[in-house]
Amino acid sequence: MYQFYDPSIKPILTTDLDGRFIKVQTYGLFNYGYPDIVLNEYIENYEELFLSIIDRIFRVEFDINATWSHNGELFNLEYVKDNLAALVLAPKNDFVKIITINNPLNEEPAKYITKGLTNIYDHPELEIQASIVFSREILAFSVEEIEKEGAINEDYSIEYENHLYTFHLTSDRYGKRLFQIMHKDCGLTPILNTNNKNRSHLYRIK
Repeated sequence: MYQFYDPSIKPILTTDLDGRFIKVQTYGLFNYGYPDIVLNEYIENYEELFLSIIDRIFRVEFDINATWSHNGELFNLEYVKDNLAALVLAPKNDFVKIITINNPLNEEPAKYITKGLTNIYDHPELEIQASIVFSREILAFSVEEIEKEGAINEDYSIEYENHLYTFHLTSDRYGKRLFQIMHKDCGLTPILNTNNKNRSHLYRIK
């Protein structure tokens, strides 16, 4: 928990005489060693995007090279001049992939992991054991939620076909943050259920 937050650091809207949008900009972030941020094109609920960035700054988790997800769009920061960076739409050349890791002894799937959440959304990758019932569906649904909502945390859970899935934040062998998706009732051991449905029946409960 950060201990300091400067309430004067907030986005200021500039309009023309008819009230039409010109820009939104912060004033004062440079006093804390960061560039001020400007948005030159209107986007809906821009305040939420600005405040999420400011929140990361005062949590000392800010990365000028990060990508933010907002209203289904991706944004990057680009320097306009010293002490000023513009929020711009990020290119969508990259996408999140699901990688299958096979057991070397029998070549059967052992686990599924995502690749791209960190680079595209500045979000920990996800991992789920292949033995968990509906494992790949749950992983794909979780990725869709991150793309829509921007992030998930350890309070997040999914219920599907009377099974509960939770998210445990840990680290991979390189020390990078990683969410392991667990089957709530029995850890990594699935409760078998052959009544398969499509992902439209999945839903978030937290």
